[in-house]
Amino acid sequence: AFLKTWAGLDSETRRKLQVAVGKRGRKAEDLVPSLRVITVPGEVAFAVFQSSLSTDYFPQLLQIFPGAENLPAEVQVALLSVVFNRGTMLGHDPDWKRATELDRRWEMRRLQDDVKRSDLFAIYIHLGTMKRIWEKTGPRGLMYRRRNEQHLIRPYVDKELHWEESNQAAKDAGRPRCVEKH
Repeated sequence: AFLKTWAGLDSETRRKLQVAVGKRGRKAEDLVPSLRVITVPGEVAFAVFQSSLSTDYFPQLLQIFPGAENLPAEVQVALLSVVFNRGTMLGHDPDWKRATELDRRWEMRRLQDDVKRSDLFAIYIHLGTMKRIWEKTGPRGLMYRRRNEQHLIRPYVDKELHWEESNQAAKDAGRPRCVEKH
């Protein structure tokens, strides 16, 4: 898979890059200085990115968030960004009587339920609460990424909220409720 993915690079660059395949943690960190000399042409990087989105990340999105394909494209993009950044692990609800550490996967599990219900407001809220993970010690960029994902879906949330307001106004005025979202 490595050779197919990076076929656009010359063989010497591929050889230098291949030593990093499968390395994680400290072993990966130790390789960083030797990898800084590698230059990947923009067109190759973009082709690899596009390919990985369609062959890896979008199928993962559909696996972890069944029903996502029925949501608006902007919501799919926001969720794809979450999967790209956080992966597909959901973890499990802890025993709250004994929990001693932050549940870093709580929102991922909530998002799964939100997507099944097509609840755009809940998706919006859980993207926002996910920022708690990085508030004190994490990279600020991840907080900004979650904020930007929220911005992608905000117009749909606003539309949903206005529909609810219209329904309530109709009910309060004694008129029949709206039948369909606008």
